[in-house]
Amino acid sequence: MLRSRDGKWSSIIATFKTGERFDRVAPRKTPLLNAQYIWEYPANDTCMSGAPYAKLTLSPPEIKDSNLPRIFGIWLPDSSGKITYQGLPSLIMTTKNNKLVLGRDNQCDTKNFSFEGLTGSVRLGIRAMDLSGNQGPKKLVNLTIGSISAPWSWSPGSRSLFWLVLAFLIFTIGFLRGWMFQRKSSELIDDFLYSHNAIKGDMEWLTLRKLVEQETPLRRKNMLFSILQILLVLFGLTVFVLNFMNLSAGVTTKTQLFLLVGPLSVFLLLGWGVNLLFSMRAKSRRRKVAKLPVAGNFQQAHTQLLASWK
Repeated sequence: MLRSRDGKWSSIIATFKTGERFDRVAPRKTPLLNAQYIWEYPANDTCMSGAPYAKLTLSPPEIKDSNLPRIFGIWLPDSSGKITYQGLPSLIMTTKNNKLVLGRDNQCDTKNFSFEGLTGSVRLGIRAMDLSGNQGPKKLVNLTIGSISAPWSWSPGSRSLFWLVLAFLIFTIGFLRGWMFQRKSSELIDDFLYSHNAIKGDMEWLTLRKLVEQETPLRRKNMLFSILQILLVLFGLTVFVLNFMNLSAGVTTKTQLFLLVGPLSVFLLLGWGVNLLFSMRAKSRRRKVAKLPVAGNFQQAHTQLLASWK
């Protein structure tokens, strides 16, 4: 009960006149641009990072009126995995900077959905709504929930360990290439060039054949290790891109990513440069061997032997 100024008591707070027309015009479209699952959002404030959440990006409103909130209904699948739009939506949300946050992106927000314990894929139904309850077209959203196989779902410590282990493997393979194959290959060719300056007789010819037989397997093993290095680098590049795309717009985590991956990349490029110098040196030595003077009776056999060895 309220008491008015004239001293009378009444249960009527206020009176107003309603319109005589019904608003049955539904939104023409559900302007969803993309949906992204994000493991962490490193906010630079006291609220800190939030739990895993989904960010749904929407196109800007066609009519820019700050007094008209953009409302969206979110339908979750039932126990059978189906999404039915007959009942009320599971969540009714308003936009923030043309985005919907499903979950919470920092600890200060109220959590409207929890992704903890979920794996695989989550299906959501979304429809634009207005203040009269009219609903726009249906839109289906599939979110791939992070798991142990998704690099952006790893903790910062796990990500750092991944890059360190990957860099160690690439460096170790490069070291083995240089020590076991490239060094040995150069030694064999240098020994031959030190002892022979022409292919004149049977002794020089037999020594050359032995050199080719010993050095060719080393080249093949070096090539296999080089391919393995390239595959690991491509794998690391793929993981880096996935991390960068899925770590949201947070500055802190992306800065840490660059600070860790950047120096490791420079270190590995220097190691790869050493391998390249070894390879170029061995190739130059092989060309010197191929250009040695050859006696006429060995000319044809010499050409066939070194056809794929230069």
